[in-house]
Amino acid sequence: MMTSSAGLSFSSSPPHSSFSSSRETAATPLLPTDIRLLLVEDSEFDGELLLREFRKAGFNPAYCRVDDKISLDEVLQEKWDLAITDYQLPGFDGLAAVMTLQKADPNLPVIMVSGRIGEETAVDIMRAGARDCVMKDNLQRLIPVVKRELQETEQRVARHKAEEALRISEQRFSELAENVDEVFWLASPDWTHSFYVSPAFYDIWGWQVENDTEAELPRPWLDAIHAHDLPMIETSIQQADSDAGSTVEFPEYRIIRPSGHIRWIKSRAYPVRDKKGEVVRFAGTATDITTRRKAEESLLRSNRALRALSACNQALVRETDEMDFVAEVCRIIVEISGYYAAWVDYVEPGQATKLRRIAQSHLQRADDGGDNMARIQQQLGEQAISSVLDGGGLSVHRNLVVSEDMPAFTLLMLPLVIAQEVKGILTITSSVASAFGGHEVTLLTDLSDDLAFGIDALRTREEHEHLQNQLLQARKMEAVGQLSGGIAHDFNNILSSILGYAGLALDRPNGLLDSELDEYLDEVIRAGERARDLVGQMLSFSRIRKGEAECSELKPIIRETVKMLRFTLPASIELDIVLDDESLAVNIDPVQLQQIIMNLSINARDAMCNKGKLSIVVRQTSLHEYDNKLECQSCRKVVLSDNYIELSIRDSGGGIDQKLLDRIFDPFFTTKDIGKGTGMGLSVVHGIVHEVGGHILVESVQDEGTTFRLLLPPSTGIVGEQAPVAFTREDVKRGVNPARILIVDDEPSVAGFLKELLSVAGYEAVLAGDGTEALEAFQQQSGCFDLVITDQTMPNLTGAELARQLLALSPDLPVILCTGYSEDVDEACAREIGIQGYMLKPVPSHVLLERVAELLLESRNKTKD
Repeated sequence: MMTSSAGLSFSSSPPHSSFSSSRETAATPLLPTDIRLLLVEDSEFDGELLLREFRKAGFNPAYCRVDDKISLDEVLQEKWDLAITDYQLPGFDGLAAVMTLQKADPNLPVIMVSGRIGEETAVDIMRAGARDCVMKDNLQRLIPVVKRELQETEQRVARHKAEEALRISEQRFSELAENVDEVFWLASPDWTHSFYVSPAFYDIWGWQVENDTEAELPRPWLDAIHAHDLPMIETSIQQADSDAGSTVEFPEYRIIRPSGHIRWIKSRAYPVRDKKGEVVRFAGTATDITTRRKAEESLLRSNRALRALSACNQALVRETDEMDFVAEVCRIIVEISGYYAAWVDYVEPGQATKLRRIAQSHLQRADDGGDNMARIQQQLGEQAISSVLDGGGLSVHRNLVVSEDMPAFTLLMLPLVIAQEVKGILTITSSVASAFGGHEVTLLTDLSDDLAFGIDALRTREEHEHLQNQLLQARKMEAVGQLSGGIAHDFNNILSSILGYAGLALDRPNGLLDSELDEYLDEVIRAGERARDLVGQMLSFSRIRKGEAECSELKPIIRETVKMLRFTLPASIELDIVLDDESLAVNIDPVQLQQIIMNLSINARDAMCNKGKLSIVVRQTSLHEYDNKLECQSCRKVVLSDNYIELSIRDSGGGIDQKLLDRIFDPFFTTKDIGKGTGMGLSVVHGIVHEVGGHILVESVQDEGTTFRLLLPPSTGIVGEQAPVAFTREDVKRGVNPARILIVDDEPSVAGFLKELLSVAGYEAVLAGDGTEALEAFQQQSGCFDLVITDQTMPNLTGAELARQLLALSPDLPVILCTGYSEDVDEACAREIGIQGYMLKPVPSHVLLERVAELLLESRNKTKD
């Protein structure tokens, strides 16, 4: 349907008979306030909003709304007073619409009204011929812009008529010129003096009319042009002379009024020729475009502030370190938004007026940017800084001069408010005198608020991670404490076995056979291996480290954990383990998985009051087995995935009160007495399970028990396998002797054992009591040692430090590092140093001999090559 605001239709206009349903037309305007309005807008609702603005302003628009290129081409056959176009249109954009409108009628004023466009796009649209850009969220600008453009259109029409009249009669030109706001002037062909300037010249240039004789008339604009713009104007004049008097389109330039105020001018000149075709004068026009330029500059400044704000928000999401985040924001302000410099100062703790520079950035093209920043800040003085720190809000300072050859700077200081206290200042400087006003400051204030929020968030995150690690370690140590009684009992049993059998072997009762002696010693070795495994379990479980997920098979980890559980569970608790026959693996840190099982098992033990049945079951499960949707007890999300590996731990205790089920995963919540637990056990379980993408289901029945079902996503990776032994016992006998080996250990019994072991194997062994003694022996007997075996923890010089110095003297020297326990050196670190062998004490004799033989063979093969 085609409708009109005037209630009439274009029945006499053939083009309208082909309008599509997406357009609306109106009758021919009848009143002086009527305008013929062309809307290029695909949204009927937005079109109605625009029409409402016109009607509120007293206009009675006869309008036509089109939303595609074909319809636009059709209606351009008619005459329109004003065109308004959106930027996002079906099949073509606002830039194409502006170009189409301008091509059809260069004098038609076109206004872009859009939701949001970038700075570069706005510039392209203005260059294409749009008179102005108005945002849809700022429609209060629309009517003033429309009135201005309608007025300017009228002026342009008048100017064109005046230019035509100039060729006919100078008298008629003069009559017209004195009644318009634009300046008209006549100048000599050599541009040295003026024949005529219209009265508007004195209004715009600000000069007083003292004498109207031609000899006293000023040149139209050259005498007042800004020094920075004069060269390009003179270039335009020279170009006009070389082109034999062609029309001159001057670039936009600035003039300085006698009062010192600056105004922007748009000017052009036309050659006036005599009958012979020679240029006898130039006729020119000049328009004051200061208002438009200020609007454009304000838009540009707001857009660059908006870009900085957007990039700052992205940095807040991306950065994890506070100092990196602050430095990135300073870089964004300078490099992305184009400000001269930016820096951030923090208030020193306990010193309310003392600042400490955290980060800064300045334009790279300014070689002395750092010095200039210091000079700018010196001009501020302590009072300006104190005003911001004392809660005075933002502060703008203008006309800060650092050198005669540079423009004056404008500076904006923004407080960084964290927890309702000013913790620092963000300072931004610009070389534009009019910077930091209106919407631009609003956006930069938002940026400073986001910067303060980001600093606070990163600090809170860091503190949270620190506390989380502390609590995680505390929970581990609590579990270790629970294990200590059972482990001490088992360790004493192991020591009893070692001491007993060693005593029997030493006493050698009468009639003791060699086979029986061998059996005694085998028992000693087996007991020692059990002690070694116990220590290894304790170290791996209590070690502070962030969990690193890896493809882990569940059954070996659970069996290992059950060994520790048996030490801490009383005999009155029956332990039932059911493991699926299939090989099931998940992506989880093995130590964290052990911690989950220990935490839940110890809770179960306490719930059963040390008597009952504890069941641990591992199986592949599918949620299709359940009719209803399942909800995770700890995160409250519906469990959507189908297949999981289920690890369930069930006790036969009294169950959990239904009123407490919603709180059991809260940090520090516990139903145990003071001193019986931290309340972090289930919170830690929640964190570990959800970190790997799992969920927790809890089923509890009063007086029957509780079941924790952990649903863990199955791993698609390959479980690591033990590499096959690359060196056999037979290889030990392969011609590696004779060899001279340096043994370094500060424990005499261990050093003596190693010397005896290597001597029996046919090697020559030399002892050194510490790293310093070993280094001296190696330097004095250079080239006399084929291999070095060293302990890690020794006085004066550690094994790793000794290895570095030995390898600096002899890069191909095989070195074996043996350690009982070290937080500083692991196998990867040892390899980086160049150590070829890394072993954890106690090392089985045959394993050590095999490694020694392997390294000696590799070394001798390299020497042969």
